[in-house]
Amino acid sequence: MGSRSLLLFLALFPLAACVSTPLNEAQAPKFRQDGLDTAKAESLANSPAMLTNLINEAAKGTWGAVDSLLILKDNKLVLESYFRGNQWDKPHELRSLTKSLLSAGYGAAVSLKLIPSVDVSVYEVFEHASRFDNPHPEKRLMTFAHVMTMTAGLACEDMSSPTNPCGSRLFASTMPWQSKLEIPIWQRALNLPLANMPGTVFAYNDAAPVIIDGLLSGLAHRETTDFLRMVLFRPMKIGDRSSLFRLTSRDLIKFGQLYLSGGAWNGKRLLPKSWVEESTSVKWQFAGMPPGTGYGYFWWISGVDINGKREKIFYALGNGGQAIFVVPTLQLVFVTTATNFDRYDLFRGPLEMLKQFVIPAFSAQLTTPK
Repeated sequence: MGSRSLLLFLALFPLAACVSTPLNEAQAPKFRQDGLDTAKAESLANSPAMLTNLINEAAKGTWGAVDSLLILKDNKLVLESYFRGNQWDKPHELRSLTKSLLSAGYGAAVSLKLIPSVDVSVYEVFEHASRFDNPHPEKRLMTFAHVMTMTAGLACEDMSSPTNPCGSRLFASTMPWQSKLEIPIWQRALNLPLANMPGTVFAYNDAAPVIIDGLLSGLAHRETTDFLRMVLFRPMKIGDRSSLFRLTSRDLIKFGQLYLSGGAWNGKRLLPKSWVEESTSVKWQFAGMPPGTGYGYFWWISGVDINGKREKIFYALGNGGQAIFVVPTLQLVFVTTATNFDRYDLFRGPLEMLKQFVIPAFSAQLTTPK
């Protein structure tokens, strides 16, 4: 390659890396017969130009390595934009967003009467499977509600340590491979010492989803992904390339719509409405935050001001910029995927997009809560 060609290539390369699917306000996202209806952005947005601005900012790298942006309004997909070579049918790594899928799986298990409720003792359910290290009488007070609200009390407080020692013990243990096979990951989680009385301290951690994954696979006598395929994925036309840990952006927007619709998908009941309401209501209120700001069953709950009134939102989050925001007042779901893994300076990116561009595009006025 000549020097002049090389300079031209280097000049164009940064632009090519940020190529996105542009927003055409006069054209709906492509209809793909996957259960999602589509509509033109201009038909449902009060200010479609805000969506164009959103895409432009994402393409510029304002929020780092954004991979996709999707918006569903009134049960119709009105925005679908991909960046950095990502595609509509390419599953994306979810990280902690998986927790919200596990919450849905638990709700399905309750509906199928595989387990009675969230108030069952964790160690009594697993007692038949194995004995556990670090026995403590108060461990028997731990319920699955405690696990899914991050208040189980196990010594696994990942957010308080940048090195994530608990996660390292669970997922990247120094024990020999043979020992890993002999001690399943859910047992390693239940082997942890008890640090706090169950239900008394919120500690976001990696042990909680491991326990629910172990429960669901045990109850269903199959891998949790296979269970989710049976009860949720296939009825929602989520393909077999997707899994508990990887979904396409369209899969994520479907999952948000399922919860926005109270557990129904295109008229078919997949989750009990009561479970959707319970899992997305505050079970742990964050101190010093506005009322209604907290954590449910593997869902975050907060509020935004829409047209002068604070309205509830709930959302699923994953390290790197994976997010599903559900805004019931606007009948809206907003999905982002990104690969900003461990970039905590960009952690608020998805929420900033929602507040600064998405909500203003579909409401007459937005005042950001202080």
